[in-house]
Amino acid sequence: MASDSAFHTTPTLTGTPSAASNTVHLNDPKIDHALKDIRMTVLTKGMKAGIAEARELARYAVGQAYAIPVPYNYKYTFWWPWVKGYTGESGAGYYNMPNWVHYVWVDTELKKSMGY
Repeated sequence: MASDSAFHTTPTLTGTPSAASNTVHLNDPKIDHALKDIRMTVLTKGMKAGIAEARELARYAVGQAYAIPVPYNYKYTFWWPWVKGYTGESGAGYYNMPNWVHYVWVDTELKKSMGY
């Protein structure tokens, strides 16, 4: 099974069996219980303490080898030289593609000098 993540919890720590972010349909009682504990820690002790617990849980999850990541194929992106501020992004941020277009601009003088 291909997966973008074997232990994907999202910034809101919603990696439960029924969560949309559970892309591999992982159902491990130890992880489910630990995520509940982590959410409670975030609410009672703060994000820093919750992140510390999540790191420990990640060590466990990686050791379980729920998925074996494989190398991705090469990806090529081409753009005109007059498109400035662009370096091949397909998205900027968390699942909000193609919002990178707000950060690029067209050098109209260069475009005109190249005959376009």
